[in-house]
Amino acid sequence: MTLAQSFYMAFPQLACLCMLTAIQPGLAKEAQQTVQKPIAPKSPTPIAKTDRVLSSPYRTDAVINYNRALELHQNGYFTQAISRYKSALRSDDRINEAWNNLAIIYLSQNKLVQATEAFRKALLLKPNQAVTLNGYAIALYRSGHAKSAEEEWRKAIKADPSFTAAYYNLAHLLTNTGRNQEAQELLKAGGLTPLQHWEGDFVEPSGFSMKRQK
Repeated sequence: MTLAQSFYMAFPQLACLCMLTAIQPGLAKEAQQTVQKPIAPKSPTPIAKTDRVLSSPYRTDAVINYNRALELHQNGYFTQAISRYKSALRSDDRINEAWNNLAIIYLSQNKLVQATEAFRKALLLKPNQAVTLNGYAIALYRSGHAKSAEEEWRKAIKADPSFTAAYYNLAHLLTNTGRNQEAQELLKAGGLTPLQHWEGDFVEPSGFSMKRQK
């Protein structure tokens, strides 16, 4: 079992959040092997699908650094991945996936200020991406900004009504703020069954009930 596999078994919420999408041209061979369905879009707009390859409107050096960061990230070398994501963004700050993945690593390290800022940058590029809105809300919630987190989770549900994690996360927040009936109605509206054993845990993006990382 690789380091990355061990990490994502322990924290599957982070695997769910990752924009593990490689970019062409300049696609690293190792990163290319992780993409199951390479599809080049007709437009240069970045695609936030984890199983797609992006046609690159970006600087070549940014693409090379991003794909190397992606490889490192997937294999659990998070410090090196951060460095490469930053290098990619210094060359070309339009790569939504780089901002998102950088934020995910910071969130896993409980570096909430950095995570919040990186999620914001990602959302400036793609405002209606449910998975990024969900991650941003988690960072806000952990930072003590429950009201703002609630707003972002509602945006995530509006952006993708099928995104289960946002329902559970918002329901958890509502329950923690004494709005049990509202939480039940929210889950019912999403066709979901309430989790039976939260015990103060925070429901992460994967929909699993897990302890917050210390």
